[in-house]
Amino acid sequence: MARIAGDTSRIREYAHAHGALRIWIVYGFSVLKELLENSSAQDIASSIVLRMIECIVLMKAGRIHVAQELFESLASEVGPGHALAKDLEIVRVTLLVYGCSLERTGDLELLKNLIDEQADDAAMRTFLATLSAILNCQRARFDAAVANLIDARAQAKKASSQYNLMFLLMHEASINLAQGKLKNARTCLSEARRRWQQDFDNDIGVETVLAALSASIEFESGQLTSARNSLRKSAHRMPEAEAWFDIYFAAYETMIRVNIADHGIGAMLEAVQDEARKLRAQGLPRVADLVMAISLCVSGEARLQGQRRIPAIQWEIPAVGPTISWQEHEVFSIARAYALYFNKEYDEAWALLQASIEMATNRGLERSRLRYLLVAAVLATAEGKQESSLAALRTAVTIGAATGMRQIFREVSGKRLTSTLRELKSDPELSELEQGFVDMLLNRLRDRQSVASGKLSSRELEVLRLLSAGGSDKRLARQLNLSEHGVRFHLKSIFKKLGVHDRLSAVAAARQLESVA
Repeated sequence: MARIAGDTSRIREYAHAHGALRIWIVYGFSVLKELLENSSAQDIASSIVLRMIECIVLMKAGRIHVAQELFESLASEVGPGHALAKDLEIVRVTLLVYGCSLERTGDLELLKNLIDEQADDAAMRTFLATLSAILNCQRARFDAAVANLIDARAQAKKASSQYNLMFLLMHEASINLAQGKLKNARTCLSEARRRWQQDFDNDIGVETVLAALSASIEFESGQLTSARNSLRKSAHRMPEAEAWFDIYFAAYETMIRVNIADHGIGAMLEAVQDEARKLRAQGLPRVADLVMAISLCVSGEARLQGQRRIPAIQWEIPAVGPTISWQEHEVFSIARAYALYFNKEYDEAWALLQASIEMATNRGLERSRLRYLLVAAVLATAEGKQESSLAALRTAVTIGAATGMRQIFREVSGKRLTSTLRELKSDPELSELEQGFVDMLLNRLRDRQSVASGKLSSRELEVLRLLSAGGSDKRLARQLNLSEHGVRFHLKSIFKKLGVHDRLSAVAAARQLESVA
């Protein structure tokens, strides 16, 4: 209304009276963005608060380089004694989170002190406690992160911040994912989605975060079609969308693995390097390193599964530092273990995995522990150490059965662990749940190997080859000299034999077995 009336100074007065951070926390990002869009260029240039709002808008859009430059300009104007000095320091930590920079060793202590100072300001306390939860979660300090979430939730209710209450559910889902609690993560996400649809459905940044977390949960559960659909709502927006480190990891790992299934590893590696260049250009080098490390992990898996034509990746794995996230520790360690193994430094690879398993166990990182165990089992099998492989796989099955994380078994091991799984099946100490989990894994592996073992008819193989080139049922019918009903009959049979539910997954399964060119 102020813009229409030609008096945008009213917007500036409102922003100064309430503050950039408080408007964001209490009323949501859409209100913050609307204030900026309806301010004049002159008002923005002359107002520190409006430029703080602009910095937040840039952060949420993934334009980290530009946000950092604006922040530095603000910092040169706002000295230690300035009324907005604390607000600007909070913006700095927020930029650290959204820009995925490594935290400084004193940042959590800084946030704790600021929380103590803001004892009577519920809106600021909920925001500061949320930032603390994010940083503690990334460091796998889950008890501290949960305590932060409890505090943040209590303060958000006091401040009537429905926006932050919604985001806290997403942060809780991230913690549950790391701990392998898929059911809890799914519950949190369902409630967060309900709140978004009810009050904030015009905020596409929230939709991006929801979709990325959904993709990760669905992938872990083996629901590849659902994961693929979720990725279409999130990963394609990155990095020009709201995300912090946990969200980039959830989306990019799933995206890379689904893209391998759909297009093959060569095309995936090329796409990853393009994405890494884009991330570096936007001021997200840490995320670029994360993406490159994930690609090294999946390349190692492919090599151990017998794929030979894998392009070399010219990139050095970063060292593990004191403020590194659990996600980086996971992918850097696994990538390094594969590199050691292929360099025939077998003892070093094994020692690295054992240390990583112990670390993950101590921190409650069930997701990471499962991956370390599976890699250890596959490497032990490749070296002919069957007892070591069986022991690692036995523990992995216990985790998989308890958590429902099953897709990673197929991703890491492929056919490598089939014989070990069969041997494990006769273990009398397996619980009924674990026995059922082993049966499910063996059935899925058996389904995926049906092409190689000749279970598909020659006609079905022909349908698959034409399907890989794309086309509708009508086109396939014309090429095969069949009716459309006949094509659908063959597709239904192929899906059942391969254990998949759609065309893309069927082609991907066949490509992995090198049965379709």
